Amino acid sequence: MIAMSSNWRDVQKYYEHSYIKIQGYGDKLFYVNRVRETMLQGVDEEDTLFELYLSDDAPFLIDYVLPHRAVFQYGKDVMQLRRNPSRQYRRGLHQDNTTILSVTTGQTYDLSFGLLRAFVEKQKYVSLNEAMEHRSIYMGVALTPRMSYIRAGGELRIDLTTVATVQSIKRTIKVKRPIFTKEIMQYLKDNNQAFEVIV
Repeated sequence: MIAMSSNWRDVQKYYEHSYIKIQGYGDKLFYVNRVRETMLQGVDEEDTLFELYLSDDAPFLIDYVLPHRAVFQYGKDVMQLRRNPSRQYRRGLHQDNTTILSVTTGQTYDLSFGLLRAFVEKQKYVSLNEAMEHRSIYMGVALTPRMSYIRAGGELRIDLTTVATVQSIKRTIKVKRPIFTKEIMQYLKDNNQAFEVIV
C-alpha cells in the first residue's frame, strides 16, 4: 500500500499496531505504534524508535505479503506461521490475522521481532538425514516450507498433521496418511534420500 498524508486513515486502519516491511529497507521489520495525518511512528527490530513522515509529495510503499502458512526453524524447534483468513482487515502482521505456534508442542506464541525475524530470514531447509543427525539436539527440524521432522516418535509432519513415521535404523518411512505419499516421495527425490516408503 502506498502511504501518504491523503490516505493516512487507511494506513492507520490497516497497519497501526502491526509489523510491516517498508520498500527500500529490504527484509527489515518495523512495528507501527501510531499513525497520524503527518507521521507514522514505531520501533524497528533493533529497538530503535522511528518516525516516517507522510506526505503526498514523497509517498512510500508499505509491504507485507502474508503466506497462508509456512514452517520455519526457530532455535531448536519448528514453528508454523499461519494466516487467520477471517481477520484480513489488517494488512500488516498482527495478532488478529497471524498465528505462530510450535509444530512439536502446539503452543502458540505472541508475535515478536525474534520470531518474525526467524521467519523472514532465508530459511535453510535440510535433508531428512541431516535432521536425524541433529535429533538429539533439536525438538524438530524444518524440512520444507510445509514439512518437518519431529524427534519425539520420529514423525514426519506436513503442517501440523503427522503423515508418516521414520525408522532411522531400517531406513524406512511408514506412511500414515496415504494422500501425502506423493509429496513425501518428491521430497526424498529432491534431496537424494534413500528410504523405503511403506504405504
